[in-house]
Amino acid sequence: MRNLSFQHGMWTLLEQRHMKLDVKFKDLSIHHSQILFKIQERPIHGFLPLDVPPEQEMEMAFTMLDLWQGKVWYVHKGSEEPIDYFTFLVSSKSKKEMPLYLQERVPHMFNIIVIPVNDPLFLRVPEGNLLLLFENSKKQLTLSMTDMSDSDTDSLSLSISVLGNFNSDAGFLENANDPGKAINHFTHEDLRDGNIFYVHRGHQNSQIVLRASDEELVSNRAVLRIMAVPWDFAVANRIGVVIEQGGTPLIIRSNLSVEVNGEWHEMETCSDITQYGQIQW
Repeated sequence: MRNLSFQHGMWTLLEQRHMKLDVKFKDLSIHHSQILFKIQERPIHGFLPLDVPPEQEMEMAFTMLDLWQGKVWYVHKGSEEPIDYFTFLVSSKSKKEMPLYLQERVPHMFNIIVIPVNDPLFLRVPEGNLLLLFENSKKQLTLSMTDMSDSDTDSLSLSISVLGNFNSDAGFLENANDPGKAINHFTHEDLRDGNIFYVHRGHQNSQIVLRASDEELVSNRAVLRIMAVPWDFAVANRIGVVIEQGGTPLIIRSNLSVEVNGEWHEMETCSDITQYGQIQW
């Protein structure tokens, strides 16, 4: 037997060169269609489609002739394991007396070597490719905004680069560990930990071109569009509080709240100095 070697995630034919028998067919007066290979233990990381009659397919069996005619395949499921195998029995359908090795019910192992392939890396920007934020604010980039897929690489090895000279007058990316400094590269781990922010500074509309890398291959380019909208907010509740002399009431949202034109954003509250008490927080 000769090991079957092929690239990860592919399929290939089992051929005569992979499984040979030391048999003198003429001397034994048997035909190649009478030598039967019956699968005992199936492959773990793939499967064996057989283009054979239904009764043989039910028994997971094929003949030497089937092998010669290209009717036996191995299809890999895409696992990262480098080795697979299956076991089989060899027998004869002839009624004539056969050599002992065609009479013994001894399983044989067929080894399959999977040659690793670095799968392509793909980057996409869901949510309509749009990052919406308020003017002169910052917004966190999340994993849902930059989706990287690489089936054979640990996510800790993935990173994203900013391509070209995007308009820094409009804004920039920063790492929360070094705020205020524009960056053009960050890791998947940075993104996962919530450390990457887009900081808006000027123009309402801009874009950033991103590309991912797994240290060997690079992905497609993905465009993240930036749109900054003006702030618009109004006081929604302002009912005040009633207190006893010397009391300390808690001011909550039902007493004082603000509505904004978009998702909630951290805001500063300024107040005039009170005449008969203090505002504490």
